[in-house]
Amino acid sequence: MKASEVLCTLKQRFPNEPEYHQAVSEVLGTIEEVYNEHPEFEKANL
Repeated sequence: MKASEVLCTLKQRFPNEPEYHQAVSEVLGTIEEVYNEHPEFEKANL
């Protein structure tokens, strides 16, 4: 998962939600490294 790609998609889907974008950005920045270390997360569509 690339946090920037996820955030870009969410900004397109929810363009008028800047607080949501900020919250998602903060969470993704926190979990991205761990998420990428565990491919089973992506297989489970988490």
